[in-house]
Parts: sequence; structure tokens; C-alpha cells
Amino acid sequence: MKSYTKSFISFSLFLILLISTISSTKAQEYMPIAVEGTHWIVALNKIETEYPVDGLWEYYANGDTVVDSQEYKKIYYRNLVITQDGPPYEAASPYHLTHLLRDDIDARKAFVYAIDFNIGECDINEEVLLYDFSLSEGDIVDFCLFPDWIDGSIGSINNIQFLGKNTSSFEIDCGSEVIYYEGIGSNYGLFEFMFTPYKKDAKYTEYTFLTDYCVSDDCELFLGNNDIANNSQQVSCYPNPSDGYFSFDQLNRYIGSSIFIYDVFGRFVDEIKIHNQKVVWNSKNIESGIYFYKIADGNTQITGQLSIK
Repeated sequence: MKSYTKSFISFSLFLILLISTISSTKAQEYMPIAVEGTHWIVALNKIETEYPVDGLWEYYANGDTVVDSQEYKKIYYRNLVITQDGPPYEAASPYHLTHLLRDDIDARKAFVYAIDFNIGECDINEEVLLYDFSLSEGDIVDFCLFPDWIDGSIGSINNIQFLGKNTSSFEIDCGSEVIYYEGIGSNYGLFEFMFTPYKKDAKYTEYTFLTDYCVSDDCELFLGNNDIANNSQQVSCYPNPSDGYFSFDQLNRYIGSSIFIYDVFGRFVDEIKIHNQKVVWNSKNIESGIYFYKIADGNTQITGQLSIK
């Protein structure tokens, strides 16, 4: 009887320890993607060509902004000079703001607000789910970077090191190697569609891949600096279309100037003074339709189109 009791107690302690371990694993601190100063290098490989790198670009997290009361990290994009040798890379174009990224730490999810070009099945000018790190093995995958016409579920979750970072990998069971990583992105990139195009003969034609990742401006990935103000001449306007407010961003070089709004007939509508790198225009009292904005600074002139819902 004593032996039975002792065995029962030992087994109970084992169960308590096991449950505690599982709970601790589930409760591990979430690793956010939207971290200041992070760089992602993505390469394109066209299978028909001789070399593995046929395109090369960078995403760069720099600064914060607020849209609809949500705080986002601003993500800049630029093309890099194509090389087969790896870093250091050389810029082929200036930075321009393309996406806003935020983490919901409690929900273990990452969201994107595309303000320039859409990605995969992610809509533009609205917030959509980019990655879901709350899933467990067997759960169905349903976020905009993964094709909705492909049935996919989480096949396995593992603790690994990827591109120099200890992280959790989520392998999608869909007949192809598709993996995304907490705090990093996917094996296809950060914003790249998690799908490889195929020809009718079942041979893939091209694919993207995340080749470098660094959470620092001192990681020696680049020739030259990464200063946004000196490298980017783009002005971003979002959301567009909008039914209330337009945010104009990256206005550093235009501080002291104005944004002029005109209707489709060229008639003056409004003037917004530029006092900071970002200004917000309230269009609630303006009739719906298409409008144009103009910003002038010496010999430089920026124009764009606005759509008021």
C-alpha cells in the first residue's frame, strides 16, 4: 500500500511538472516583428537565369506613426544593387515609406497597413492580419500572406535559430516548404507572398527568399548610411482613399512650406502649413471625389492624387 501511495504521489508530481512546463512554454514572451532599426534583405531567384540572385531589396523599420488610434512602426523600402556576393550591399534607390507594421503582443499576431503597394492577398489602405503566432499544431492558417485557395495547417512548431536569432518556426503543411518565424517573417521574406509560382509542367519559375536579417543600424550590411531624411525624397499620403483624415508623412525637407489641395478642375480647395515631418488634413467638410495635392520647394515639386470617400 505504501509503495502504491508513493508511486501515485510521484506520478502526480510528474503531471504537475509536465503541465507547468507546457504552460511555461505557451507563456513565453512574444517576440515582436516591428522593432526599431530592423533590416530585412529579400532576394528574387528566377530559375531560368544562371545566377540565384536576380533581384534584391531591403525593408527598414524606422520611426512610429498613428493611424486610427493604433500605433505602427514605419517600414521603408529600397532597391539594392544586385550582387551574388552577399553583404555589404549598396543602395540602388532611395528609401520610401511603403507599409506600417504593428504587433498585438497579447494576441501574438502581427498586422500590416499597406500604404503603397499591396502584398499577396493583403488589402491596401486598411489593417490586415500579416502573421499569426498564436496557432498550434493542426490549426488552419488564415492570414493574408498565405494563399486562401491553398489548404494549409500548422504541421510543426520548433524552437530554432534562424538568421542568427533564436525563434520559433511555424511550418505550414501544404505540400511545399513554407515556414514563418516569430519576430522575423517567413522564408519568403517579410511582406512577400508565401507562394511559389509554377508552370503547367509543375516546375517552379521563381521565388523570393529572406537572405539577411539584422536588428541594428551597425550590423555592417550596407555601404553608406541608413539615414531616412537624407535618403528619401518621397512623400507618403495615407490612408488613400479616406473618408475623414489624410496623413502626409516624410515632409522633413518641406518644413516651412505648404501643401495645396485642388479639385479636378484645378480650383484651390485648401492649404495645409507644414510645421513637422508629418501633418494631418481634415477632409470631413470636403465633398467626396478626386482631388490633387502639390508641395513645392524651390525647383522641386511633389504632386499626388487624393480620393475622398
